[in-house]
Amino acid sequence: MRQVLTAAVVAGAAVAGVAAPVQAAEPTCNSYGRALLEHQEDGIYVPLYNNNETCKLTPGDTNNGVLGLQKNLNRCARVFINNSGWTDLQFSTLSEDRDFGPNTKAALIKAQKAINRELGVGIATDGGYGPQTRKWLEYFDVDGGCGQLAGQP
Repeated sequence: MRQVLTAAVVAGAAVAGVAAPVQAAEPTCNSYGRALLEHQEDGIYVPLYNNNETCKLTPGDTNNGVLGLQKNLNRCARVFINNSGWTDLQFSTLSEDRDFGPNTKAALIKAQKAINRELGVGIATDGGYGPQTRKWLEYFDVDGGCGQLAGQP
């Protein structure tokens, strides 16, 4: 009888929807600016949410965070890919129009694929800008160079 009662309680908890705590969703990036990092003397320019780089961007977003992403795709990812000889990942200069439309998504997918090919990190190639892409994407700095949030000099 005790085993049946235990099974009923466990089954009841499952039906009641008892689950692990849910993490708060990242806010949508709404600007871009300089992030000062230990390995970057002058910092790099990244999409931000209220001066914090922990934010996301998805297709359909229209704001200055998208502009920061587009600038980085043009100045760092596009140049790296086009110079790499990977013709299957090359893309034309994006319009820096603050609109995360199909061209920005396609360019970001190509950048994600290039990151995986070059570094072997296995990030999702979904066209979204979240924690994995944020860590490994190249960002422009004040001197015209590029660097990563991942801390690789």
